[in-house]
Amino acid sequence: MVITLKLAEGIDSSKPVKVYHFPEGSSEGEEAYSELTEDRGAVTFIVHGFSTYVVLNETGETENPGNAGAFGAAVILAAALLFIA
Repeated sequence: MVITLKLAEGIDSSKPVKVYHFPEGSSEGEEAYSELTEDRGAVTFIVHGFSTYVVLNETGETENPGNAGAFGAAVILAAALLFIA
């Protein structure tokens, strides 16, 4: 399913915006393919089921995406909230 999510306050679309998928029971995020919309006000990404996704700005302070200190503002959401028809 393709999701387009408006960027939350604190996410700067002039900096790289990343989406990470956190599989159930895992504390390690996997970068998901994503694109900013043409107006740079939202991000589009693909979900494959109920799971947790994090949308954030990457600061570049570290190469370890599992280190929360490496990122700017983050918004955590459950994809299940997006499956409302």
